[in-house]
Amino acid sequence: MDLSGYHRGSRAMSAEPVILIHGLWMAGAEMTLLGSRLADAGFATTRFRYPSTQKGILQHADALAEAVRQNAGPRAPHLVCHSLGGLVAVTMLQRHPELPVGRVVALGSPLRGSWMARRLARHGWGARMLGFSYESALKNGVKPPVPVGIEMGSIAGTLSVIGANKIFRGLPEPSDGTVSLAETHLEGVADHATVRATHMGLLLSTTAAEQTEWFLRGGSFAE
Repeated sequence: MDLSGYHRGSRAMSAEPVILIHGLWMAGAEMTLLGSRLADAGFATTRFRYPSTQKGILQHADALAEAVRQNAGPRAPHLVCHSLGGLVAVTMLQRHPELPVGRVVALGSPLRGSWMARRLARHGWGARMLGFSYESALKNGVKPPVPVGIEMGSIAGTLSVIGANKIFRGLPEPSDGTVSLAETHLEGVADHATVRATHMGLLLSTTAAEQTEWFLRGGSFAE
């Protein structure tokens, strides 16, 4: 497997490992600030990169499983995901229940499918932009539930001042401008939190980072 897609944080290997999983059309750099905040909190961060539109979610899930195996050690790695990355993580957990995984946090992940992707896919150019991510994941989301034994938290943004909703009207509110709050729920999710942030703003939000750390530490979000 090509390991060029991994970037290890500077924390000691004895720290709790966290694998950061980016979303659609991204390459991992946008997770830098969130990863730095988690590293400052004492976690050892690793970025998992995958070609989000060029392969289907099953292939991404299997590649993530290999990343989990390579990061296995005294402590099982946590997973922190943005957008499509949350669907990749849940699919991986369902396909590879034998893997040791810590807690999982999904930020702005349309776990129940993406209204915005379905709207975009009506256009030929939109379907081409979505590539394999649409039929394999974004159209209908992941099959519930989150596997038994996995502690997963979901964070939804509620600030819709910018986003794809300014181009395609009708996204159910509240939303982060790209993903509606309702889409971030899934049977088996242990806890759910909302943050006043846009879809990409979730990766920049201090509150989202704090809630992510809180969940990784204890399996629930702060009140």
